[in-house]
Amino acid sequence: MDAFEQALTETDESTLVGQSIYKFGTPIQDRNPGIDAPFAMDVNESEKMGLTYSELSAGNYPMDNVRVVTNLINGVGIYGMYGKATHTVANTTQTVTNFTTTEKVKPRYTCVEKIGSLYPHVIHGVLFHDMELSMIPGEVMIQTLTGKGCKHHIPDWELQTPTYPSSLSSPYNILDYSNCKWGADGSETAFNNIVSVNIHATHKKVTSYTGDDGYYLHNDEWSPIKTVVALGLKKEEQSLMSDAYAGTLRSLTLKFMNGLGYSITFDSAGNTALCHGLASVKKLGEIIGYNALFTVQNPTWTITDHVADTFYAIPT
Repeated sequence: MDAFEQALTETDESTLVGQSIYKFGTPIQDRNPGIDAPFAMDVNESEKMGLTYSELSAGNYPMDNVRVVTNLINGVGIYGMYGKATHTVANTTQTVTNFTTTEKVKPRYTCVEKIGSLYPHVIHGVLFHDMELSMIPGEVMIQTLTGKGCKHHIPDWELQTPTYPSSLSSPYNILDYSNCKWGADGSETAFNNIVSVNIHATHKKVTSYTGDDGYYLHNDEWSPIKTVVALGLKKEEQSLMSDAYAGTLRSLTLKFMNGLGYSITFDSAGNTALCHGLASVKKLGEIIGYNALFTVQNPTWTITDHVADTFYAIPT
């Protein structure tokens, strides 16, 4: 059983007893339950003259690798990565962008992994600093979140059974080709031959500060968030090649849907996307296409997932 709860603050260490907990998404094909957060402790090795071994003692307790891998069912992870949400339509549509000095901090999460009847492993104050969304024809979009936590421990709590945010679990598995476009903002042209999508957002630097107890006291998120998009194209898109060679920034939009008709739209929000990589994929006698690489300055996500606004806000 893997689950999360929204944290009040980075140092929130609430017990979760009797509280609602949630799943980030549905399991992927190999039945991965979602969260992987291996326990880690630094080892102090003290060397003394006359000894041919080091005396050992426990060191710090870094929580550097909290990893979530699920099928994408909503935009909660996208909000966790970028940090700002505007409730465009209450409990229905969110507009997600980079956090600013108005928000000051990104949301934090309490993450739990539990195997069978064993005690849960609880990680408090998780900051997600990397996000990857990937999709190929015939498969669901996969969401991978990577983060750092603060204090973690093995309590003897009994937990509630986790549910999905707003009880919605329909995966995003449709690429809306007519709304995947490149070109001058406002007059973009649809890509006709996308065969794969990969979107990767990452903080360029996250600095961690260790407290007196050996646990992280703070993970600092104030570094630029870089967003890179990789598209597999079945054939050459001539306008894209021309723009890439000229170094022209354009508008890039991508739209994904699920079986309920809900949608997630990625938009460069103006002519702020640069295509800076084109690798040809060749096969004798057949035009295969290109792998195109874009960097996007400050994207906007319009997320219609019908999830409650509370999942897109830091609780108070």
